[in-house]
Amino acid sequence: MVEMALEVDETNSDAHRWMAIISNGLSQAQGIRHQLQNLPNMKEHLLRAVELNPRDNTALTLLGQWALELKDMAWYQKKIVSALFGGIPHSTYEEVVEYCSRAEEIAPGSWSRNLFLLGRAYTRLGDRRQGRFYIEKTIEQPVHTHDDKLVAEQAEEFYKKEYRGPS
Repeated sequence: MVEMALEVDETNSDAHRWMAIISNGLSQAQGIRHQLQNLPNMKEHLLRAVELNPRDNTALTLLGQWALELKDMAWYQKKIVSALFGGIPHSTYEEVVEYCSRAEEIAPGSWSRNLFLLGRAYTRLGDRRQGRFYIEKTIEQPVHTHDDKLVAEQAEEFYKKEYRGPS
């Protein structure tokens, strides 16, 4: 269905965002090899969605998540991916901050996942004040969905590990 929408109108930003989401879900169901092979395709569709609609805060958050998950991959996973696929897409914590900050400017506090990604990225960049701010803000968000609940739990664990653990 989404492929048909893109065939009819390649400039449909929503179709590009949904293509990224659906292709990611499908590749996850097919296993890690398919998921890794889908990474460039997913990013391409998310970038196109943002190019066509710069105010698409969902696509921006998903780009931030894409970059953070790649950057946080364990070194041995990166070695395996490089051996199997000849390389791994490049990402940085600065990209995460850029994408997620833009999403936050567009729709402040609308998605706890975006706040959590900002907190994690700032923490990894060594800006513990900003990191803590966004992690605490994530924890304070009201829980309306299953995703909100999952993110709140992850944020609490992250906070305990990074900000309350042994010094």
